[in-house]
Amino acid sequence: MFMLIFAFLGCTSAEGVWEGTCSGSGYPVDTVLDISDDKGGDLDGNFTITSSGYSVSGLASGSRDGSSIDLDIPLVGSGMSIATTFDGEMDGNDMTGYWIISQSGYTMTYTCDLSRD
Repeated sequence: MFMLIFAFLGCTSAEGVWEGTCSGSGYPVDTVLDISDDKGGDLDGNFTITSSGYSVSGLASGSRDGSSIDLDIPLVGSGMSIATTFDGEMDGNDMTGYWIISQSGYTMTYTCDLSRD
């Protein structure tokens, strides 16, 4: 019985729709991270940012190790591709993390606060 309880407590799922804001250089963007979690550590989903009338989405794929998640999110559109990543730490239905944009030797880091219902 104790093993079953420990196994249950150790299974943290990232599954769900996480919503909130990512901010960098005083520029906040509304963020939605919709994650599917196979419970074995592999994640996939969709990452969408919206601000001032525009919206950009990218397919997310990555992994979960306990409450930590790491995602690769290439954003593609208008003839260009931008490599982005998301590194987050879940605490129940709250997640804090960093959305990192890298392009042409330039890196910008956004701090993110997300939650799921």
